[in-house]
Amino acid sequence: MPPPTDRIPRGLFSVSDEDGMGLAILMLINSLNLGKSSDTVQWATIRSLRSALSNYYRTIPAAQTASVEADQPSGSHRDSDSPTSSRWFERVSIGMHARLGDVVIQDKAITIDETKVLLLVLEEHWNKFWVNDDQVRLFELATVGAMACAAFGGAL
Repeated sequence: MPPPTDRIPRGLFSVSDEDGMGLAILMLINSLNLGKSSDTVQWATIRSLRSALSNYYRTIPAAQTASVEADQPSGSHRDSDSPTSSRWFERVSIGMHARLGDVVIQDKAITIDETKVLLLVLEEHWNKFWVNDDQVRLFELATVGAMACAAFGGAL
């Protein structure tokens, strides 16, 4: 059976970068950089390149004639003709996120004993500055003590 002749001809793709391939390559190259807490940078760092290009694109005249597009996670709609909004770029981003991952390093918990030691040290300094009538230092110590108590109490 011969192929149907009523199909739409595919034609050639544009030579311009309409799908964000240039940015995807830049993101891949930057993903090899050394990270703070791992061998390479994390997805959140690389994602900032996409945000920067998207924000820039919204400032140029071509972005003013954009079509309406659904924002998948929130269900909202936005006007975008940006290369970073293409389906191709979305799939590349999902793949990069899966490859790079997110390493979350939690803050260290402070125990009640450590908080008591901190308050004892602050009290020693308080007594020294009280004798010298150093109002600026007393205010600084009071602020540090109040913040330490509030942070410890808020973490419970």
